[in-house]
Amino acid sequence: MNVATRSTPPRFGARAPRRRGAEGDEANEQGTGRLRVAARANGDYSDLAAEFAATKPDLFFLAEHETVANRLAVAMRNAGVMVPFFGPNVLKPFPHLATFDFSVEGPYYTNVIGDAGVKPAIAAMADRYQDKFREAPTLYAAEAYDAAGVILDALRRASPNLAREATLRAIAATRDYSGITGPVTFDAHGDALVREIGIYKVENKERTFLGFVNDLLAAAPRR
Repeated sequence: MNVATRSTPPRFGARAPRRRGAEGDEANEQGTGRLRVAARANGDYSDLAAEFAATKPDLFFLAEHETVANRLAVAMRNAGVMVPFFGPNVLKPFPHLATFDFSVEGPYYTNVIGDAGVKPAIAAMADRYQDKFREAPTLYAAEAYDAAGVILDALRRASPNLAREATLRAIAATRDYSGITGPVTFDAHGDALVREIGIYKVENKERTFLGFVNDLLAAAPRR
């Protein structure tokens, strides 16, 4: 598979190691795919779209802010790229990456943000928030709710020593905290483990939840 991708360089600090390039090289060696990366354009995406079209991708992954992604998506279609688009952050403003004027499949999205339409515990929190504040919670409300819960749980475990270092150690030691987004556990680097990644597809101009990655992989036919 030939996968074309576009992402924005970091605005602050040093560039992170190019893991995607390494993965693309590994995929090439295994004969399973190719990865091509392009840098930011300056408003006119026709040249960039033509560059991608020349690679004849089977899939186009776009890790970009929606204000850029939506313009580039149209430019790609006008350049003749009719393969599925795949992007992150499904719950951001819709129609992210959608090109309804073209008869094409998708787009598809990944999502790690708590979705009230998928998880009943998040929906219940959103209803309580709506009832109290008379407005819908913001995009990352479920994550903020769990973050506050993790901190409060750590404070309870660290008590009576609530000094900064003791509290940080208690947070780092969090294991299987029962959050509304799912269980929360931190590894030695402070990264959350076992984060569910949802996959969505646009069908009939509506976003449809297809399932979580691990569940979809488990159900996929074996080659």
